[in-house]
Amino acid sequence: MLMSKVLIDTNIFIYDLDRASSFHKQAKQIVEDPRVELYNTSKNISEFFAVCSKLGIKLKLAFDYFDDIILNTTILFPDYKSLNIFKKLLKDNNAKGNKVYDIEIVSHNVK
Repeated sequence: MLMSKVLIDTNIFIYDLDRASSFHKQAKQIVEDPRVELYNTSKNISEFFAVCSKLGIKLKLAFDYFDDIILNTTILFPDYKSLNIFKKLLKDNNAKGNKVYDIEIVSHNVK
């Protein structure tokens, strides 16, 4: 079976957690697809908790879901190589505003 490596955005986790979301079904399909190897970043995890707090999601539910994230994804952390990738992507794309955060996330090195 061919595995796809997918970096999961915070919104996918929020939509999967929120059963009332119109995007819940699609998010659930992504995170439960056995053909997909899920990746996430430490920055996305902190963003997940920030969004949960803004939406009023109970802390226990957020931590329970966080435990699932840890069990079912490979967490990527920045290192010197990712910082160099980040710098190059910033220069090449002239990123501004929130795009800078997105570029930082995609710069994490998959080993």
